[in-house]
This record gives sequence, structure tokens and C-alpha cells, in this order.
Amino acid sequence: MPHSPRKRATRVKIYEAARDLFLEQGYDGVTVEQIASRAGTRRSTLYTHFRDKEAILTALIYDYMDAVREVIAQVPGPSPDRSEIDKWIKSFAAMAAQKQMHTALVMRTGSSRQVPIAVIEFGNLVTTGLAARLPAFKKAMSSGKGRARVQSVLRELGWALVHHVEDPTLGKHHLQVAGEWFDAFLRHYE
Repeated sequence: MPHSPRKRATRVKIYEAARDLFLEQGYDGVTVEQIASRAGTRRSTLYTHFRDKEAILTALIYDYMDAVREVIAQVPGPSPDRSEIDKWIKSFAAMAAQKQMHTALVMRTGSSRQVPIAVIEFGNLVTTGLAARLPAFKKAMSSGKGRARVQSVLRELGWALVHHVEDPTLGKHHLQVAGEWFDAFLRHYE
């Protein structure tokens, strides 16, 4: 049954309030009461839309996953050269600029003490998506050291995207370095 426009508007206010608070204070530092207050609603109203703050984070991450899936589907495979990697990273940066708050939220929440399940699922989506398109990722995932390298190269790329959004002048250098690391990773596992 579709929600009324008023209920949809309330849900959006809660969603945006949580996103902003998670970015400002970190996921662990935010309470449901703070989210409800920022959204201009009561805690009981928040609970009619979301089970808890993790459910709100999950909604935020899942929205972002759709955009990231599209970018991953565009990675040239099976063995892109450096110019193809740079072009792909540039398209990733364009998407990250459109979804800048989500990009920062995923990276910052992924660096917290206890990583929420939705962020772990996001990481798995990226890893398996790239492994399906790039044999080097699939090969690397077969060992512990390889998985660590996958996580490192993806973390570098993620932070480069955040830096690019926050300061495009310096961020372009972060993207270049991320491209170098990505290329070196692929060549190592070919």
C-alpha cells in the first residue's frame, strides 16, 4: 500500500536528518532521539518508518549501492589498461560527486570501531562485482593476503573519491594515485 505524501515527506526528513548526523557525529555517536529531533518529529514517529538507526543506515547504503552497481558494471574488463582505468575512475568520481554525502558516509562508517552490517554488505557488493568483471580481483580473493590487498586498493579508491568531492583540486591527485594503485594491483594478479 503506497504511503501518503505526508508520510513520504516525514520518511525523507528522517532519512536526511540521520544522514547529516551520521556524517557530523559518526554513526556510533548518534541516537534515535537526535535523529527524530533533527527531523522535527517524535521518536515514536521515527519508529513507524524505521526499526532503529541501523535500518536508516541500511536504507542510505542500499540507495548508494544502486549507483555503485552501475559504475562497477562499466569497469572495462577483463584486463583494462591504465587509460581505461583512469576513465573508469573518472566516471566513478562523477557519480560520487552526485552522491557525495553517501560516499563520505560509507567511507567514514566503514572506518568506525564496529562496522555496521550494511557497510559490510556494501564492501562485499563492490568486491564481488569487481571479481565478476576483473579476473585479478577474483584471483586475489582466493588468499588472505590477496583479500587484504583488495581491501587496501578499494579503501584507497574510496578515500580518493571522498577527497575529490571535498577538494577537487587536490582530489584529482588522490584519484591519480588510486588509479596507479588499482593498475598495479591488477598487474600483480594477472
